[in-house]
Amino acid sequence: MDVSREELTNRFRAFTDEELLRHLQSDTLTSLASEIAIAELRSRGIDPQPAHVQSDRETSYTPDGAQTDLVTVAEFWDPLQANLLRACLESHGLFAYVWGEHLGTGYAFLSVAGGGSRVQVPRDQVAQAKEVLQALERGELEIPDAPEDQPR
Repeated sequence: MDVSREELTNRFRAFTDEELLRHLQSDTLTSLASEIAIAELRSRGIDPQPAHVQSDRETSYTPDGAQTDLVTVAEFWDPLQANLLRACLESHGLFAYVWGEHLGTGYAFLSVAGGGSRVQVPRDQVAQAKEVLQALERGELEIPDAPEDQPR
């Protein structure tokens, strides 16, 4: 579905400031739509930069219901690889969330358009997550092969 610049401009003019900021923060707009939304907010005297610059930070909820800032520590085109890292991080006692995994598994071709899958951890666990990721990349966390005499 092609939407013209004029149609987007008219649609965004009808939004309240909060609605427009929420759409911009959702990180689901195309580059054209983002450009028009930013221009509309600036025409209203609102600086959209703090809301728009969210490439590595999102707010989410941990399993216990606490709100936390999540930071992206790795990105994958394959959601299975992202989930393997998530499982590895969780096995080391870290909370991990995979953003975009459903788009990648349900609509593989749209995964690229959506930016792939991002593995995210709470801001206070970034250092530990990077240590686990580096150990994994060095091969220190490989699963050992089962001995021949044991059933698989």
